[in-house]
Amino acid sequence: MRLTRLTVSACAVAGFFLAGLAVGEGQAPAPGTQKPAAPATQPPPLLHAGNLIMMPDEHIKVNNNRVFGSANQTGFYITRNIFRNNNTSRPHYHTMDRWVTVIKGTWWGGTGKVFRPKEMKPMPAGSVMYHPAYFIHYDGNQDGGETIVQIMGYGPVTTVQVEEDEKGNPVNRGGEGAGYATSPPPK
Repeated sequence: MRLTRLTVSACAVAGFFLAGLAVGEGQAPAPGTQKPAAPATQPPPLLHAGNLIMMPDEHIKVNNNRVFGSANQTGFYITRNIFRNNNTSRPHYHTMDRWVTVIKGTWWGGTGKVFRPKEMKPMPAGSVMYHPAYFIHYDGNQDGGETIVQIMGYGPVTTVQVEEDEKGNPVNRGGEGAGYATSPPPK
């Protein structure tokens, strides 16, 4: 039996028509023929502990807490950090983007390689700060109270110290702990 273009085209059209009928059975009725939804008797439930997936305690740490993932490994991570007593970082950048949400207190931030704490800007609870990769900044607690921030990003990430004095001489680079490097940002 020889198939012609007309026969193949007719079969294809018939197949699409039949598929449309089968799919059409699951579609909503035409506008104007649908019954209005019944009014809700009560609002939807709020998110509460019964709806949350809780992680074992060993995954949640307090004070510079790892909530999810790890900044040292490939993938998404979340940390919660507590800063007290005027504890601020010095000028640095991160090799990956990061998002900082102020949970409690006031977070202070400044930009540039020269550390100028008097020029730091306050960010109250609820503020979100975006640090694009290689953005030079410094931040922390500057009012003596308690500040809690949540930091999110993708790892692995390295923090690189880049502080300079007013004359452009390196200051306090490296030596502040694991994860700090001394290389300049890429040009």
